Amino acid sequence: MNTKPSITDSNPDKPRTTRLSPTQKTGRLKTSLLMAGVGNMLASTVIAGFLLGYFVDYLAGTLPLFLLLFGSLGFVGGIMKVKDLMIADAKRQQKQLLAQKAERKAQK
Repeated sequence: MNTKPSITDSNPDKPRTTRLSPTQKTGRLKTSLLMAGVGNMLASTVIAGFLLGYFVDYLAGTLPLFLLLFGSLGFVGGIMKVKDLMIADAKRQQKQLLAQKAERKAQK
């Protein structure tokens, strides 16, 4: 009697592996690159805010005032930009999942 393991059989010692389609690989690569760039984007907006604030303080002669103001604005702007990028990526992933579900449903 030759019995093949079914899909419902689970073996905790052997992790279940799935092959990714080229579209899924591209999606994961895009997400990974986005995550790598988010930290740089946040840091660059904060640094740009501090530099702009320092320059305005240098011209106005009020050293810590604009430095702190523009640094804070750079931080808030960076957080808003990161949030927008994350929302756009989540929408892209959701759209991709819906397309994959529709493709699987059409194949049945």
